Amino acid sequence: PVIVGRTNSQDVPPVAKSSIVEGDSFQSLIGIVIVSNLFVIWGETDAPHLLVWTILDNAFLVIFIVEIILRIRHRGFQRYIFGDGEGVVCVEHWHVLDCIIVTVGVLDLWLMPIFGTAGSSGHQTSFLRFLRLLRLLRLFRLFEMFPALASFIGALKDMMGTFIWIFIVLFMFIFTCAIILTHLLGHGEALGPRQWLEKEHAEALHKTSLHFGNVPDSLFTLFKLTTIDNWDDIAYPVVEMNPWWRLFFVFFISFASWTMISVLTAVASNKMIAATANRKENETREQERKYQAFIEFLRNSFLAADEDGNGVLDMGEFSSLISQDFVHNRMKELGVHMSREELFKAWEMLDIDESGELTIEEFVTGLSTLQEGLATKHMVSVDYSLKRVSLKTEKNMNDMAKRAMDMVTESSDIHELFLQSEEVDPIEPEVSLFNAWKETSEIGATLRGD
Repeated sequence: PVIVGRTNSQDVPPVAKSSIVEGDSFQSLIGIVIVSNLFVIWGETDAPHLLVWTILDNAFLVIFIVEIILRIRHRGFQRYIFGDGEGVVCVEHWHVLDCIIVTVGVLDLWLMPIFGTAGSSGHQTSFLRFLRLLRLLRLFRLFEMFPALASFIGALKDMMGTFIWIFIVLFMFIFTCAIILTHLLGHGEALGPRQWLEKEHAEALHKTSLHFGNVPDSLFTLFKLTTIDNWDDIAYPVVEMNPWWRLFFVFFISFASWTMISVLTAVASNKMIAATANRKENETREQERKYQAFIEFLRNSFLAADEDGNGVLDMGEFSSLISQDFVHNRMKELGVHMSREELFKAWEMLDIDESGELTIEEFVTGLSTLQEGLATKHMVSVDYSLKRVSLKTEKNMNDMAKRAMDMVTESSDIHELFLQSEEVDPIEPEVSLFNAWKETSEIGATLRGD
């Protein structure tokens, strides 16, 4: 967008939060149409007399007109042309370009045949045909529509500053060598007597003069040498006249081709790696934003579905909630793709006490966790949950073992008292046993009133 001025943000109507024209499916469809249009332009260029190209041109024109209408209907004309800036008017150049291309297409395909332009000059028709090539500029919209391509363009912008300095150094080196080689080789100042060269190395001298006859020719020759394109055709004639020139060509190719090109490759690789890292970071932030928006959506949906206001959601309220289309559309926009059947299964899984009700925390936490992908934090959470369960189980088992040992000890004591009671009072063993038990057991203490 190009900033051209300021406006009152109240003059611009608000944009709807969600629409099909802002969705990934619609963007992908338009991207496919743009690429398909490129192949049609290719066909028109090589076989312009086929009727199929006219039919496809009209079909693509209708698609692009419908796209513009949908976008204007969704955003409003002012926002479509001047952007969404708060108090700042930003011209959306891609939208303006789309309108120009569509206007030229309507004029060329629909209006000119209706009003009859058979008598029009060939220059006007050729000019309109040339303007139709503006359709090729739609390809650049792909960089705006797809984040991966936008990241690539951003990386190119970041590396251009370093590239320019590398190209300046490389150009100054080649330019300096071109001036020197024009004197030494093109003018023959370092090759020996002219008569001897024409007699002994006439063909080599002719090729060398063609390659290094003036500074522009020398520049182009050294550029070809940098790309190592047929470098032997350039080097062999010179080496034939003077073998010592081998050292120059080895040095030049090593520096200009290997070293400088390697530096360019290293810079490009570093910038691309940085761009990839930034893209992943942006994707992570976007996923976190969608996750937080999903949690907020779940809370609002819970409050709206809780018809009786008791703070819990029963199966009937949950079923009524997920039967609404806007709920599923909003979940898809937030990256959650769950069918009604999957939501019912999630309900059954989250209702661990089988009470038929979920609290707001159970509802929000459960569904938001299901929305997340399996990550290291989930594995760690499961690991620590298992450890907590293991420790709790071990503690309960130790308590049970201690109580069992206490019961065994108590039983042994009662048995010993029983034996002693038989020796002391064999006539009334039951009474003695009862008294012994009352003296040692907790319930006996209660009966005694202790």
